[in-house]
Order: sequence, then structure tokens, then C-alpha cells
Amino acid sequence: RLIFPICDTAGRTVAFGARALDPEDTPKYLNSPESALFHKSDTLYGLHLAQRAIVSSAKAAIVEGYTDVIACHQAGITNVVATLGTALTSEHVRRLARLAGTIVLVFDGDAAGVKAAERGVAMCFAEEVSVLICVLPDGLDPDEMIKRDGADALTAAIDAAPDALAYDFEQFRIRHGVTSDPALRARITS
Repeated sequence: RLIFPICDTAGRTVAFGARALDPEDTPKYLNSPESALFHKSDTLYGLHLAQRAIVSSAKAAIVEGYTDVIACHQAGITNVVATLGTALTSEHVRRLARLAGTIVLVFDGDAAGVKAAERGVAMCFAEEVSVLICVLPDGLDPDEMIKRDGADALTAAIDAAPDALAYDFEQFRIRHGVTSDPALRARITS
């Protein structure tokens, strides 16, 4: 396993995360057990490095994994953090809402990433924060997108992320085949 130090907001190591290198190993991610210093539900990977950029940009981007955070920071996209193998929690959102007015949920373009984005929206709606959804193309994760298309492409995707409500409506439209025909839209929504 590849080991990642997990730091508090002051940069002090409070736990470790481990990612399986062999795809056959399960679970894929392991974290240190919870302690007085470490709670997965309110700790964000990379926040100690991202805080300044989040405050200055007024935008926090949340990705799915350690390597995505590292790749983003190496590429100069420094307002990026990740949850620790858990779903986004209200504690995560509250912590970020204190730093920025906008949270961008950047999830892999696969089905699991789309579902994670949809679950994350509900957490964000409970706080006074704008929520944007960035689902990456071709099933890519941020690390893969940077390698394939460059940091500018990922930055552009994050900057073009739609509002969560617009995203949700578009997903509904796609699932139900809603067209611009007002009569058809009325039948589906009634």
C-alpha cells in the first residue's frame, strides 16, 4: 500500500491513509482509526495546503482521492481537497463554507462519481454556500485528466461547472428524455 499522511489544518500529521497498489487488494483505501485528533467525518485531505487558495479564490474544489489532490496541487490547482474515503458530510461542508462561498464537487465521470456528486449536493444545500457540479468527461478522474489534457483543461472544467440545480435538472432531462417541447415537459413534471 501507498501511505499518505493526513494532516490537521495546522499541518500536523494526525493519521495515515493507505491506498492499495494491487487492484485485487481490498479495501482499496484504509485510514487510521478514529481518535481524539482524527475524525474522518470532518477531516479533509490537503486542507492545510489548500486553505489559502480556497480563501483567496472563494472556491473550494472537492475531489475523490489522495492522488487527485496531489496531482492538482502539483499542477498549480491549489484550492483542492478530498474526503477520506467517506461520503461528503455536513461537517466537511461547514468547514469549507467558513472559507469559501462556493464549493465545486469534482467527481469522476463514471457512474459511481455521478452518484457521489448527487449525494454531495444534499449536504451542501444545508449550508449557505453555492454548489457547483463538475463531472469529468470520459470517466476520467482529475489526475488522469491532468495527465491527458493538462491542468488548463481541468481548470476550465471546474470553472465551467454548472450550478447543482441546473445539473440535477439536466440529469433528470437525460434520464427521462425531456425535450424542449413544453407539453411533454408539463406531462413529466405533473
